[in-house]
Amino acid sequence: MDTKENYQYLIEEYSKEIICRRYKFWYEQMLIFIKSAGLENNIRIDRRKLGYAILSYFADIFRLKEFHKLDRTNLPKVYAYEAYWILRMSPLQLVNGVSDELLWINEKFITTILISDIVTRIDKENIDFEKYPVLKELAELIVYNFKYRVYTAQSLEMMLKAVSVGIALGR
Repeated sequence: MDTKENYQYLIEEYSKEIICRRYKFWYEQMLIFIKSAGLENNIRIDRRKLGYAILSYFADIFRLKEFHKLDRTNLPKVYAYEAYWILRMSPLQLVNGVSDELLWINEKFITTILISDIVTRIDKENIDFEKYPVLKELAELIVYNFKYRVYTAQSLEMMLKAVSVGIALGR
């Protein structure tokens, strides 16, 4: 295997197509987020940072699978590690003088993705904070924690798994 500084081993393990598909997925999600918030003139996507976030995600998953002898990774783990690396790399970049509320745009983007996934698991509808006020509380807590608390990919995975269990028990 090549050195960890060279990501060639990831292409050999996962294929360039799979890695590019994951990059494209996140790039498109970011575009949707930017457009839906009307921020096209204020936010840009740093493609290089996004690329490194995706490669770092695959590197972590590769190591986890190798260490724990896993064939597949569960969805909470996938979302947690992707979210963690996107937050670390912060590919959403401010391009103009903007209000303070946009300073945490990467944190808000990831929270939107995570809450959207949670809602999809509940009832396949759009996010409706009126219908599920606890989701608004959760979203605010997640953003707060991303801004001011220490978090890891593992703690994000635990949170997502706990929410999944809560959904399953509530049915």
